[in-house]
Amino acid sequence: MRTTYADRAQMSHVLAALMPENRVIVRVCMATGLRVSDVLQLRTADLKRRQTVRESKTGKTRRIQWPAELYEEMERGAGKYWVFEGRTDPKKHRQRQTVWRDIKRAEAVFKRSGALSKKQNLGTHSARKFAAVNAYHKGGLDAAQRLLNHSDPLITRLYALADLEV
Repeated sequence: MRTTYADRAQMSHVLAALMPENRVIVRVCMATGLRVSDVLQLRTADLKRRQTVRESKTGKTRRIQWPAELYEEMERGAGKYWVFEGRTDPKKHRQRQTVWRDIKRAEAVFKRSGALSKKQNLGTHSARKFAAVNAYHKGGLDAAQRLLNHSDPLITRLYALADLEV
């Protein structure tokens, strides 16, 4: 099942319920539109206020300027090798499934409380959809396409208009 979009209030609920490290990871995805796998592969030695990131799925590069507060948070929590190191081995980065499980745990709580619809299916990719919708509302389809680093505007529309699906 595809992940769905969550609005700002819903994402705030989910973020509040996440483990602190996972919260930062999801916030990075929401701010930059990066896939969680690319965020988890950030190396501490390469972390700069502005940096080029190579997307593992497409091989494309992107220039990222981290929001100041988020960058400082990433810097403070960075491990010796990875910005988001694994729980048991500092030489390995945190796993995507770890972040996903934490989101699913938070999702279950907020579905029971009614803060999330039973139809919503949140996951790590929901943060990318959140970023795309925000970029679209601020600067149109071109802004969303640049943020997601898409070459096909039709694919960007799936993300940029995700708020209309819910």
